[in-house]
Amino acid sequence: MPAGLVALVAALLSAAAVAQIPLQYGDRVGAPASISAPLQTDTYYFTGSAGETLRIAFSSVNSGYPSYSRLHRLDVRNASGAVGTPILGLGTLTVTLPDNGLYIVEVRAINGQSTGWYAFQLDRLDDPAGADRMALDWELEGSIPARAGFAVYTLRAEAGSDAELNLACVNSGYPSYSPLLYAELLDAAGGQVAYVNGSGPTTFTFGATGVYTLFIAAHNWESTGWYTASLACRSWPFVPCDTVARSSNYASGVAGTNGVPTLTTSAPPVIGTSIDLQIGNCSGTTTTVLLLTGLSSAVDPFTGYSGNILVAQPTVTALYPVPPAGTTLTFAIPNSPLLRGLAVPAQTLVIDAGAPFGVALSRGLMVLLG
Repeated sequence: MPAGLVALVAALLSAAAVAQIPLQYGDRVGAPASISAPLQTDTYYFTGSAGETLRIAFSSVNSGYPSYSRLHRLDVRNASGAVGTPILGLGTLTVTLPDNGLYIVEVRAINGQSTGWYAFQLDRLDDPAGADRMALDWELEGSIPARAGFAVYTLRAEAGSDAELNLACVNSGYPSYSPLLYAELLDAAGGQVAYVNGSGPTTFTFGATGVYTLFIAAHNWESTGWYTASLACRSWPFVPCDTVARSSNYASGVAGTNGVPTLTTSAPPVIGTSIDLQIGNCSGTTTTVLLLTGLSSAVDPFTGYSGNILVAQPTVTALYPVPPAGTTLTFAIPNSPLLRGLAVPAQTLVIDAGAPFGVALSRGLMVLLG
């Protein structure tokens, strides 16, 4: 094959590889990405299942005049054709996927000519990728660090229970005082259950028993900032909002010599039973472990060290000596119905010379009594 033809084929294969980019639920595209030439179409693909509820947030900015124009579009399709309504300029698409298989996401100029920048994030609302299961009555702290980004949490609730969704937020751009984020509680089908724009509470009643998704984003799809959100159960103790015992980890830890220290329970925390709190030791040697417990989660920077403290206003218990294999604490849970639905957060700090600044942190642990 002539050298010129070889080079052409290689260029075409390289372009095809770049033009079709695989995605997974939870991925965010763009820092931002760009449409740099007329008629350019950027193509992405992911695998979905029939019945999943897809949500995509999209933002775009024209690079020419006028710069504030949003002249790009995002489309989703599969082998049968278009899936949902295209997003023009910026906004969200929420749609139930009709089939199992491959789905295509395309971004291009609406007029085929405009260039500019874009970003988008996709996830499913039923069992979102990377979403932490959280508890009612906890404060959820975090940030939206980039345009078209969003945060997702999941929680379980009982039909007929009453709750209050609250949000406080601060814009990281100009004007800094503008509360440009919103919080939206969605059922598994993507239906809106509660909504707060900017700040303030709203009360509502859960219509069905199941897992719900809390979705936090900027209402203009461009702003970034910090937020604190909460879902308070207002019908407790008469109608608890969640009655199923569960323990699960949330947020991220900090690794030590042998990875991130573990923190788990031996069984679901059912009232009237005993459970073991299993405390890992990542240091590889006998060491001291600090156990943090409280009544709400947090994401507070561990000042002077690495990582975040994941328990708000914690009570600290020092454990020593903790052998290399870890240790176990046994707790008897009183048989009191008033405890049902109460969630206790926990985290451990392990003294470990192999960790940043000598301290490794476990992930948070949610212990929901049921």
